[in-house]
Amino acid sequence: MSLIENVFNGEKINSLVIDAHGHYGTSIIPDFADTIKEMDRVGIDKFCCAPLYQNDKGFEFLQAYPDRVLLYHWYDPYYDMPEEELSKRLDVPGVIGFKIHPNANGVACNSKAFKTVWELANEKKTAVLTHTWYPNMYCDPSMYAGIAKNYPDAKIILGHSGGSVEGFLRSVKLVNKYENIYMELDNTNHHYNQTEYLAKNADISKVLFGSDFPTEDFAPHLGPILAAQVEDTIKEKILGQNMKDLLESINRYR
Repeated sequence: MSLIENVFNGEKINSLVIDAHGHYGTSIIPDFADTIKEMDRVGIDKFCCAPLYQNDKGFEFLQAYPDRVLLYHWYDPYYDMPEEELSKRLDVPGVIGFKIHPNANGVACNSKAFKTVWELANEKKTAVLTHTWYPNMYCDPSMYAGIAKNYPDAKIILGHSGGSVEGFLRSVKLVNKYENIYMELDNTNHHYNQTEYLAKNADISKVLFGSDFPTEDFAPHLGPILAAQVEDTIKEKILGQNMKDLLESINRYR
């Protein structure tokens, strides 16, 4: 039975599903247990998440659900802990890297303000999930080319894959050129035949499912992938296998 047939029959998605882009502890769904219930409702196996801006509740979430949750540290260039403390946080089991939002901070992703993030991510071999958009003077996807060259051991995840059609196309070019750049599909509006286009034109092993939950629901971002006119093996890669492979490559999957 195909993946989409499983869903139409009301069954659990018959594939590993890892959400590469989510949040916790928000006013929308403040309770950790409710987040897990929503994950179970639609078939999310693991949730890679960061706070919406800084808070320290993530370690409580991680401790409560160690088999379901993986954490990004939200980095704020205006206010964050000393580099030594940041480095220690990256050594906590279940912590997979940083989340940054250059547009919200009004600071370019390749500026000195984020140097600590890129240096630590490279040194510790972690992921960095970054907000990207086009057009945008702080986080145009093309701005990450130089970062990828300078920090080859940092795994750069282009959150939203640039958002717009042009941003999406720029993200595809980067994924195909740089080994350490990945694209995450939340809020790309699932442009017409997006998954089909990726299957033909992108390094499909570098494409990740994400939802931005709970500011958005899981389901609308799963549907276009599950219903795409591509082989189930490609869907399985996007839904979870690619994120698992990424995290295993940096010894941070569990």
